[in-house]
Amino acid sequence: MATKAAVGKHAATTRVCEFYDTGKWIGQSIIRIYRSIPDGTVAHVQYFQIEFSKRGRGLGRKCYTEMEQTLRNEGVDMIELMPIDSVLGFWEKMGYNTRCGKMLEKYIKGVTS
Repeated sequence: MATKAAVGKHAATTRVCEFYDTGKWIGQSIIRIYRSIPDGTVAHVQYFQIEFSKRGRGLGRKCYTEMEQTLRNEGVDMIELMPIDSVLGFWEKMGYNTRCGKMLEKYIKGVTS
């Protein structure tokens, strides 16, 4: 499901991604996609969650990889997020670097998975 909202002079799109494993819901993400000069098209991950009982099985990596590929296909140049401390290691394993403070970023434009 996607909704559009006006943000200043730029339109933003919200994406809700549901994750399933063998037909059962295991998590979801909420992402805002917007245009930001000079960064190009930016996706901000507002929420990414895998059901607690399903963690530690590689499902978070699998769901993230699918989400990143979808964003790449939609023309997103960079993904940013502000994770809580307890999941910082996960995002670092996914290739994110610190931009400032707790903000992490990953450029995906022109990168193939």
